Amino acid sequence: MLPLKIDEFQLYPIEKTLSSSSAIPGKSGMYAWYLNFSKFSTISSKDDFEKNIIKLDELLTKDTLTGSVKSFFKRFNVDLNEERIWLDQFTTTTTGKVITVGEKLNTLTLSQCQDIFNYLSQFSMLVSPLYVGIAKSLQTRFDGHKRAFYEIKKMQADGEDPDVIYEEAEKSFGGRAAIRGFNWEHLIFACAEMPVDRHTIQSQEFLINRLYSPILGRK
Repeated sequence: MLPLKIDEFQLYPIEKTLSSSSAIPGKSGMYAWYLNFSKFSTISSKDDFEKNIIKLDELLTKDTLTGSVKSFFKRFNVDLNEERIWLDQFTTTTTGKVITVGEKLNTLTLSQCQDIFNYLSQFSMLVSPLYVGIAKSLQTRFDGHKRAFYEIKKMQADGEDPDVIYEEAEKSFGGRAAIRGFNWEHLIFACAEMPVDRHTIQSQEFLINRLYSPILGRK
């Protein structure tokens, strides 16, 4: 099997799937979900910049880190709390308002803030994906993740038990994205058709998840 070329990957932001997902290939292949940074690039004030930075921090920061501790007898796996250290609070000199965007960002002009997000919006496909996988039908997998996403959103709106919602959400990427606070419009589906060996699909998915460690990937 010849290696895939980059231009063989197809991108499906929400605008291409609003009416139907039928444009997505029904054949087997590999796929990934990315965050569409362009959805955060509309900034008309520094308050907008602050809100978008905080929102991205909430969406992209991992809740826990998995580590290990060795002794002479055994290696122990542990969960570690992670601080959101790239954001820092400071107080403005004019209003005294506490802003959580980092000390260096305090010196930026509105134009520079806009430039940051304009540049960032070009990086959607150049950073680590949120989720990676292999499917026997790309369209079926897309539809499944979308259905799971909105099922979790409905459970939240209906006020169901948070523990029940969390347990259900953990079953799929769509559910994890929903409970994490993503909007569907934040997501880009990227895929490429290729033959899939059903006997090795789990091993393949395990490997690519370990290589990329996507935030919403399989644990």
